[in-house]
Amino acid sequence: MGIILSMTKDLFSELSLTDKTLLTIFVLISIGEEVLWETQPKRVYEALSGYDPEARRRHFEKNSLQRTLYRFLEKRILEKYTTNGRKKIKLSRKGLEFLFSHFPNFKKMNQKWDGRFRLVFYDLPNDRHNSRKRLREILKQLGFQPLQLSVWITPFRVKAELEEYLKKADLSQYVRILEISLPLNEAREMIKKLWGKIPPFPSEIDQRKRLFKKNPGDFLQAFLTHPFIPKELTLN
Repeated sequence: MGIILSMTKDLFSELSLTDKTLLTIFVLISIGEEVLWETQPKRVYEALSGYDPEARRRHFEKNSLQRTLYRFLEKRILEKYTTNGRKKIKLSRKGLEFLFSHFPNFKKMNQKWDGRFRLVFYDLPNDRHNSRKRLREILKQLGFQPLQLSVWITPFRVKAELEEYLKKADLSQYVRILEISLPLNEAREMIKKLWGKIPPFPSEIDQRKRLFKKNPGDFLQAFLTHPFIPKELTLN
């Protein structure tokens, strides 16, 4: 438990206030909380303090949160809406895209497997060391695991995103992408071999709420680091 919480603290402390606020709103919505505009700054502050107990000691300012929330509204990352006379906020479509750009892992949540794996082969020139390092980071963000030294594999539908990155980074000529199909039993063995034992992620809102209340750090850890492998591939 101590290792998990320590890892969570390190991950969270590295985030900017913008990312911390965005993450917290997403987490609150994911556990089914109604996000009321008039209480949101206080609720976000309480949640942030739950993740990072040193927040108050470091004089974390609620006013900074308020300014961040207003900036999200101005940029239409958040939207206001009214039900039963209460003003609430939610992530807009643009907000979800913004969230996924900052936390690519979340895009894989609840994604169903289409029966295929994506294989990536790359062979970059020796003088493109930084490009090779960045490519590996992108592959990890997209849910790939190394199969061999320069061969990576993933069950996620991320070919378009990878091709877009390769084009922008001028790496398309050095990278080959293949799609392969595997029988379900072989696919599950592949996942088990490369990803290891994957802890279940609570799919029901009530389960998420209980975990969040019991230990916000554990819940944040799951959101930041869980591979979100499709359920079909992790069933015994």
